[in-house]
Amino acid sequence: MWKDKINQRPGLFLLLAFAAGLVLAWLLFSDRPGSETAAPHDHSAEAGTLWTCSMHPQIRQPEPGLCPLCGMELIPMREDAEGAASPTQVRLSPSAAALAGVQTLILGSSAPPSEAGGALRLSGQLRIDESRLYSQAAHVPGRIESLQVNTTGESVRKGQVLASVYSPEILTAQQELIQATKLGSAYEGLLEAAREKLRRYRISEAQIRRIEQEGRTFDRIQIVADVSGIVTERNVALGDYVMPGQTLYQIADLSRLWVELEAYENQLSAIREGDLLQIDVPQQGKSYQAKVTFIDPLVNAERRTTRIRAELPNPTGELRPQMLVQASLQSGRSPSAQASVLLVPRSAVLWTGTRSVVYVKAPKTEGPVYEMREVSLTPSAGGYLVQEGLQAGEEVVVNGAFLVDATAQLNNKTSMMNRSQAAAATPAAAAPAADTPELEATPALRQHLQNMLTVYLRLKNDLVEARPAAAKKEAASLLTTLDQVPHTGMSAPAHAYLQKQLQGLQPLLQAIAAGKELDQMREQFIGVSNNMIALTKAFDANEKPLYLQFCPMANNDQGAYWLSAEKEIRNPYYGSMMLSCGEVTEEL
Repeated sequence: MWKDKINQRPGLFLLLAFAAGLVLAWLLFSDRPGSETAAPHDHSAEAGTLWTCSMHPQIRQPEPGLCPLCGMELIPMREDAEGAASPTQVRLSPSAAALAGVQTLILGSSAPPSEAGGALRLSGQLRIDESRLYSQAAHVPGRIESLQVNTTGESVRKGQVLASVYSPEILTAQQELIQATKLGSAYEGLLEAAREKLRRYRISEAQIRRIEQEGRTFDRIQIVADVSGIVTERNVALGDYVMPGQTLYQIADLSRLWVELEAYENQLSAIREGDLLQIDVPQQGKSYQAKVTFIDPLVNAERRTTRIRAELPNPTGELRPQMLVQASLQSGRSPSAQASVLLVPRSAVLWTGTRSVVYVKAPKTEGPVYEMREVSLTPSAGGYLVQEGLQAGEEVVVNGAFLVDATAQLNNKTSMMNRSQAAAATPAAAAPAADTPELEATPALRQHLQNMLTVYLRLKNDLVEARPAAAKKEAASLLTTLDQVPHTGMSAPAHAYLQKQLQGLQPLLQAIAAGKELDQMREQFIGVSNNMIALTKAFDANEKPLYLQFCPMANNDQGAYWLSAEKEIRNPYYGSMMLSCGEVTEEL
């Protein structure tokens, strides 16, 4: 029936089909209230979007394009990589932080953990009692014929033979004694003089009587131990010729040892001579008691600690020098009011040369944001005591800090290996002037500038090869040439421009010549290069071709130029780390 009606009215069918299509289109594509308009997602239209290279994340540009290093197409930077506002901060997604196993600890301000429970805890080690350290010296001149004690660590007894010496001087003195004995009692004074000569060589009365009775000499003299103890040093070998007073052995009596502990400056007010210490020796699981006998009047300038000493009897010899010990002191006195310190675990600290770095969780941020912090620390038994850089209540990364730092490096943030510097902090941040004038140079000036370029190129090569000592010398040499620049015969504009560049060079070269860290020298070299480029271009100074080269990563990703005599890229700002990073921008 429906088929017959449709066949009879084909126009009505077409009208109904058209109406149904309109309704369907309206349902799918209309901008109804509460619905989102489907539109192409134009990254370039987003305000503030940065573009980076997946292979070189340090590259950042405000618009899409190609990576200047590898030519790959740039991609939008992810929110979690760039979300942290400060260059010292890095953002991790919650899943990334969980995968890295990041754990944090809130620092508390209180007395050092070693003072928990009212007891002052100190750490140190056992040492040889210096008052029981003896130098066994030779008392006769001669050659060592035999050694009865050959190694350190041997135990010796007082009177034990240590070595035998052949001594021509003693032989002569013995012969004199024998001759005086034969002369009889009529020459008693001569006989006594011969005996006294042997006594001065510490020949015993028994040996002297034996020489007189037997009437013969002994070609070897025995050296015997003056004290009992352990040989800690052997300073003589078989065949050595020794003189009276020369030290042959160091012998230590270990029946009593020193306990040397370290106390920080703010703990000294709680310690007095005579205080009773409990000494714990973890290696043995034993405890001893001893009294404080000495407090060093000097403070160690590097560790900021003072030595505390106690004496510990060791009759059985079970205690040994260099054993580590822990000591607790119940003095009833409180440490200084300044003893409130912060202690960070060792796992929280990243070390790079002389710098120590920790990561602190930034408060009131969406998602985990961690800030790199350089800190000043001193060692402690439970970790590191904070001298500078952290405050109580801050949340420090104690597990996963290395992975947080790696993320910062990949995103070109300030990190353990990437020490950021404010761009305006140094004249080196300026780029070479784009409008360099063309000025006339006298032949003497051009020759002098060529000499300066030679020294500059040597300085550049030293920075490429990471030779800071050589770089300092070349910087000093280049600094000397500034006072020798010929100024006569120049026009006023040329002279003014020359003076401006030379004045810019002087503080930069002084900084390199006096520098200690290679990274700082390389930063100053940016400004040196800019001034040398300006002089070379303005006065057409180069006799041979030079290549103006550029690294986009140097100078905190602002880029930096330098001059090279070779077309091959050898980066002075990164050296072997990124030796070929850069490009030739101009041939001079």
